[in-house]
Order: sequence, then structure tokens, then C-alpha cells
Amino acid sequence: MKHVILAFAVLLVPSFVLAADSPKKVLLIAGTKSHGPGEHEYEKGARLLAHCINTSPNLKGFKAEVHTDGWPKDEKLFDNAATVLLFSDGSDRDETAHPLLREKRLAAMAKLMERGVGFVAIHYTVFVPTKKGGEEFLDWCGGYFDYESGAKPRGWFSKIKTCTGKIDLASPKHPVSRGLKPFELREEFYYNMRLAPAERSLSPILSATLPDEKEPQVVAWAVERKNGGRGFGYTGGHFHSNWENENVRRMVLNALVWTAHGEVPEGGVKSSLPETEKKPSAPANNAGPNSDTDLDYRPADPRLKAILIDRSPDESFVSIKADTMGRLFVGGREALFVYEPDDKGGYKARRELFRFPPDAWVAGIEVYGDR
Repeated sequence: MKHVILAFAVLLVPSFVLAADSPKKVLLIAGTKSHGPGEHEYEKGARLLAHCINTSPNLKGFKAEVHTDGWPKDEKLFDNAATVLLFSDGSDRDETAHPLLREKRLAAMAKLMERGVGFVAIHYTVFVPTKKGGEEFLDWCGGYFDYESGAKPRGWFSKIKTCTGKIDLASPKHPVSRGLKPFELREEFYYNMRLAPAERSLSPILSATLPDEKEPQVVAWAVERKNGGRGFGYTGGHFHSNWENENVRRMVLNALVWTAHGEVPEGGVKSSLPETEKKPSAPANNAGPNSDTDLDYRPADPRLKAILIDRSPDESFVSIKADTMGRLFVGGREALFVYEPDDKGGYKARRELFRFPPDAWVAGIEVYGDR
């Protein structure tokens, strides 16, 4: 009998050691891209985060992998996942654009959540219908964007604003907040979200002070589910360039570790950008296209003189009109601007005339009259 017990114990030891040595798997799922360059870069963002996890100098025992097109090709890949991040389109325009609302994926994710797997939702991913995903998101990650129960005709309860916000730590002692400091960020913020009540163990992580809003708005939060599972939501993520901000990057990396039931390092997860994300330095004595004064191109006709009027790292100018007074009316992705001639043969700084609604798509502009 002693020999049997000893043999059984020997069989158990290797299995236990392997389980202890296995890294926690972080599954990063990127949806199909639907916006212009630099916006909603789901795959690029997921690969950047995976690089940060896999190369972090102070994070051990984690392995990140990326899957594209909104869902792994083999659902068995979920079997040993410690946490899942989804960065994808939402459902307000087309329900099937949201990866979780196709086929039986919502039910598949529910089984993972029952098992205590972590869940992280970024930006547009939090757009789900109230009756098909809303309650699940409240439980799984603590909140969602409500675009159905607001005032008619639009029906949005939650709000969107692209602006520069002052970001503060709402729960500085929470593990997800480790290493974070107050900062400023230009972002397409979603706010006035449908959030789980505090009694459901929701902790606001970031609050943003936004123009024309009296109260700070929660834009990132964490939740602990009744079964011990953990979730996290962040409404930023519109501009890919914001991953360069160490606070943004560190917060999401901390959240991935925390939702996977790992120990967030003191001072937060340290990371560096992939080489492909690093901006090239300007050549000596030749500013090139990185300059604020030089052009990126030259006119084909040498008789023409090109004047740089404006350059913006975060605004796409899509249309232009001129009037008989020499004013230039420029339609950007977010607003209509005017450039007025100065007395030196150039133009004054742009002035905003009109801001487009958040869901508008501008293809061109018309200017009537000279006033």
C-alpha cells in the first residue's frame, strides 16, 4: 500500500510543477479596421500591447498572443487564457460589426466569464445594445456605452467628445493605478457611461475633466465579479498615437495583469514601444517632413510657390474652398476651419467655425457669399 501511495505522489509532482511554471496567457483580440489611418488601429494596438507584455523588464510569468478579425480561428485557444482583451468596432451602426454579437460568441464568452477569466474592453468595443450585451458588459467589465435609452431622436444616453482632457486618478490605491500620474490627453472620450453600481465592486480608475462638462467623467474603471473574475473598461483608444503616452500604456498593461489575477508590479508594468512604433529622428541640417516649417512635397511646376499653411498630427483635412477675399475654408474630420490672410502674404492661425456631430462623415464643403 505504501508503494502505491508513493507512486501516486510521484505522478502528481510533475503535473503540479508544470502548472506552476506555465505563464499566464493574455489573449488580445483585434477587430477588423473600419476607420482611417491612425484611428481605431485595432491590430496595431493589440500587437503593441503584446510586445509590451512579452518584453517588459519587470513582468514575469505572462505571455501575450494576438488574434485578428475579431475572434480566434480555433476557440480552443481560449481554454487556458487568463484574461481576454477585445479591441474592435461597436454595434451602433451595424450589430454584426461587433465581434461578440455574431454567431454564438456572446454565449462562448459567457462560459469564459463563468470560469473566472478576465475581460478587458477598449474604446468602440463598449458599444453594445442594452438588451444584447449591456447586462453582460455591466457584469463582465463594469460598463458599456448606452446609445439606445437617451432622448429622441438620436437616443444616446452616453456621450462622445474629441478634446483635450485633464486626467486624474480616481482610485490611486487600486492595483491598476500603480505607477500612474495625472496627465493631459487629446482623445475621443466616451463618457456618461452606463456603469455598474459601486456595490457591485466597481472602482473608477481615471476621471477626465472635459470642456463644457461641470463634473469629471469616468473614462476607465475596474470591476470584480461575484465569482472572483475581474474586468476593466477604457473608453479611450481612438488615436493610435496615444499608446505613446506611458500613462495610457501602463494603465492597460496593469489592467491585463490584474484581470489575469497576477500581481501588478510596484510602480506598474514597465514597457517600451516596438521599433516599428518609434518615430524617426530628423536628419541633421534637414528637418524634412518632421519639420513645422518645411513642406512634405514640392510643386511640379517650378513657377508655382507652395506655402505651408498648417500641419496637424491628429486632424485629417479632407476638403478646401477659397472665397474672393482670399480666405480658405477647410473641412477637417471634426470641424470646419477658416484661414484668413494676414498682411505679410501668409495666413493667420486657423479659427474653428463649426464642430461636426460625433457621428458625421464629411466629404466636402460649399461656401456661399463673402461674409
